[in-house]
Amino acid sequence: LAALGIPKWGDDIENEGTLAGIQSSNWKARMGSLKQLKSFYETNGEKAFDTIPSLFVLIRDCSKSFKESNFNVAKALLELFTVVFGIHSQLIKSPDAWLYRPATKLAVEKVGDRKLSETSSLCLHSICTVKDPQKVLSVAVKTIGDVKSPLVHEALLGWFKTFCLDFGAASLAGGIQDTLSWVLKECEGNNMKVRKAAVDVMGILHSQLGPVIQAVVKSKDIKISALEKTFSDNPHDTTAKEWKMKCITLSLESGNSSHNGSSSTPNMSAILSIPTTDLVASLKSDCLTRINQVEGKNAWKLRKEAMEEVKTALSKCSGLISTEGKAFVSLKQLFSALKSRLNDSQSNLKPVSATLIGSLLNHVDDESQAKLGKIVFPALANAAMNDMKKTMRDAAVTSLSIGTERSAQNGAGPNPSAIESFIVCLESELTDAALKSAGLADVLALLTEKLEAYLSTEQEKSKTISATRQLAKVVVMSLLSSKAGTRSSAEKLLSSSKVLLPPGAFDKEIGKLLPAQQRTVRSFIPKSSIQDSEVPETSARPPSKARQPARPGSSLRKSARSEMSKNNRMTASVTIPETSADETHSEANIIPPNPLHSSTSRSTKLQRLSLLGRSDSWPEYPEEPSGDAIFQTIRKSWSLIISPLSLKTLFPKGGIRSHEDSIEGCEMISRSIEYSRKNNDVSFLEQLDLIFKWVGFALCSRDHTAGLRSLLSMFQLLLERLDELSYVINDAEAIIVLPTILEKAGVAKSQFKDQFLDILSFVRTKELYQLQRYGSSICIRVLEKSTSNRARVLAASECSSCVNSIGVGAIGKKGVIILARALGAEKLNENRKSYLDLFHVVVKKYGDLDKLLSIIGDGNLNDKTKQMILDRCSKRPSTAPAGIEAVNETKKQSRLATPAKKNLPRMSNVSPRVSNEAQDNSVSSSTVATGNLKSRLQRFREESQRKEGSLPPTPSRISNVTHGATEAVPLKPPPKEKIAE
Repeated sequence: LAALGIPKWGDDIENEGTLAGIQSSNWKARMGSLKQLKSFYETNGEKAFDTIPSLFVLIRDCSKSFKESNFNVAKALLELFTVVFGIHSQLIKSPDAWLYRPATKLAVEKVGDRKLSETSSLCLHSICTVKDPQKVLSVAVKTIGDVKSPLVHEALLGWFKTFCLDFGAASLAGGIQDTLSWVLKECEGNNMKVRKAAVDVMGILHSQLGPVIQAVVKSKDIKISALEKTFSDNPHDTTAKEWKMKCITLSLESGNSSHNGSSSTPNMSAILSIPTTDLVASLKSDCLTRINQVEGKNAWKLRKEAMEEVKTALSKCSGLISTEGKAFVSLKQLFSALKSRLNDSQSNLKPVSATLIGSLLNHVDDESQAKLGKIVFPALANAAMNDMKKTMRDAAVTSLSIGTERSAQNGAGPNPSAIESFIVCLESELTDAALKSAGLADVLALLTEKLEAYLSTEQEKSKTISATRQLAKVVVMSLLSSKAGTRSSAEKLLSSSKVLLPPGAFDKEIGKLLPAQQRTVRSFIPKSSIQDSEVPETSARPPSKARQPARPGSSLRKSARSEMSKNNRMTASVTIPETSADETHSEANIIPPNPLHSSTSRSTKLQRLSLLGRSDSWPEYPEEPSGDAIFQTIRKSWSLIISPLSLKTLFPKGGIRSHEDSIEGCEMISRSIEYSRKNNDVSFLEQLDLIFKWVGFALCSRDHTAGLRSLLSMFQLLLERLDELSYVINDAEAIIVLPTILEKAGVAKSQFKDQFLDILSFVRTKELYQLQRYGSSICIRVLEKSTSNRARVLAASECSSCVNSIGVGAIGKKGVIILARALGAEKLNENRKSYLDLFHVVVKKYGDLDKLLSIIGDGNLNDKTKQMILDRCSKRPSTAPAGIEAVNETKKQSRLATPAKKNLPRMSNVSPRVSNEAQDNSVSSSTVATGNLKSRLQRFREESQRKEGSLPPTPSRISNVTHGATEAVPLKPPPKEKIAE
């Protein structure tokens, strides 16, 4: 130790020397030296690991084998031990007995001291981290036996509870038996606090180890009401759990880490021995004789009393029934006697016997359960299928269910060995009479349940059973039953047993049947093995029946339906011939030249759009269209129109989770658009709302570069085709997809930004949707409701373009009010600037800022917002040209409202670009307009104080679908005195 260079090692006591302090009788000096050693080993522990034995001998000799009465020195000792075991943890080395035993003993003795309780608990935890916990607990239990203070007993129980929560009780492995005995002894102690602490520990043990704890308590004949309550308050948790701490050196000690705190549920029988009872030895000597007694009028009473005696003895069995040596021979005799009672002449005794057999089987180990089951399973299966009374059949099924389960003390769950034994016995009892019985369905349902439970618990095993032939025969024979319930249960058993049986297992059993029986079974089980010979020609399925002639009146109804379909179908220049039912079936797997070809009129666009936002689950902006419910709704609507193969392409099996999943659908819609161009076909317009919904849903899926590029390219192609057809998108169609396009354009990455903006520019410049409706219904909606800063900026920019084109009517009065509110609520300078730019354009077009502000109203405009608008729009437009500009603006709006109409075939359901009434609203000539303006200005001078101007209202969202273009409402310019000058 002197060679380690420990600070002040050789100094005298006056200079706080380390060695001198340890050897001193002054407790302060000893405490100071221990703290110096602790600090040194915390820093240089790995280098000084080999000196730990020397350090231990020095401290032991100077502290009289760690018998320190001063709590300060004792605390320093415990802290030094904690550091030493921490060094072992870093180097993954297990401490020897000479080190961990004295430390454990010291920690246990001091754990009851309130000032040392926490330090002692930490020291014990550090020891269990590097030493097998069962060895540490063994030393702790022996030490506590010599301590009389109840405070120490209570504190140690408290630490052990914490240990179970951190390490898990299963980490004690075989040592749990002695520890459990100590805790149970504390439960019977005299001190109330100690008893309560012990009961709390028993609750934790029960939640982790399960019913085996109750079995141990019952076997020791401990009757404490508090234990029953704590067991019910802490039920067994069967889920796997990862413990916070574990012994990291356990594998070094034993070469086996099976109980080092793994997350899997431990095998309780390997950790804690389950108490056993020799049941037959506890019965009276003539019990078996009385069970078999059949002579005399009162013999049935003797049989009943004997079975009740067995039931009473079984209820006292705390764990398992002993099956070793002579005990197993006696148990076989008992089962044989009870088996004979399943056919007792006294019908009331048969359910009693069946129930008792199930309880007995549930109290033996796995291997014995399978062996004893071979004795009684055939009789139980026969009774469950063929007994005349339902009470007995139910009792037999219950007995079979319990008799193939492990006991709760043994871990519960299905016992594979017992299940195999039951399958073999069931196959032997499956006669022709059993196939016609009323109870076979219940037996098959029970077997299905057992197999499913077995498959769910045996995930890491091979999932095979030895009774494959018997199981296959049970399934095949049950499928031939005349009872519908039996066949239904057999089908469920078939689906569960396929995993367990090797290929061809069913084929071998089917090959033993008659040809007619083979045909029946083959309808459920297709051939899967070449070992099964071909069914003779005589057993082949009969040819399909000839088609029956149509019933009278059917042709008339068919003609009516065809006529209705034609009336509802849009007129096209190319007529696609109708196909017969046979042709449709044969071409079901072939995509037609027009993938969106509609062959039915069961669903029209008018009907679908009338339900938009009400019963079709389509969300209202800003909520995004996503989720399986909306996906299935779109799919269901489209399934009434297009072919199944086209539907499968648009809606893949896994859904549209990302843009990549929509690539094939985009290609299919693009082919349909190209077909429309080549063949002058406009039938796809009847599905335009569904296409828009599909595009909107796909855009809101997860990003994918190639997928998004395909979506945008397809949508551009669609808009170009709509422009070629002079089609004007109506309100209901626009509200489906345009807000989503505008939202995604605002947040799009640079590589897709231009493509999004091209789409918006195309809609605006080509007037595919009226600018007045586009600005007031789409752009203002996004500006008001979007949570994206960049999307709101883009929406303001689009509004500016619309106002520049057609005037303030592009957003209307409501839009200006919304803009003012948005400006007041906006916090980002960039967004404020875009809103103020839009205000500048509005004021420029309107001409009077003061009147505009008065129309907005003080309730929608605070002082700060008003000042920002005044600062931005302080440069007012000249008043003289304002009126002329307004007149020209009116002309421009009239011209925009009446674009030229292209020569195309008449389309009944296509929205026209123009309105016939708009022609009457145009101004005839500039001369007439100027004269009218002068008279109006003269009138304005006289009535300027009384007359109020107002902005045109914003058109509201149309609930019913309108196919005509909405006429733009021109704004009247305010009166200007300077115009006369």
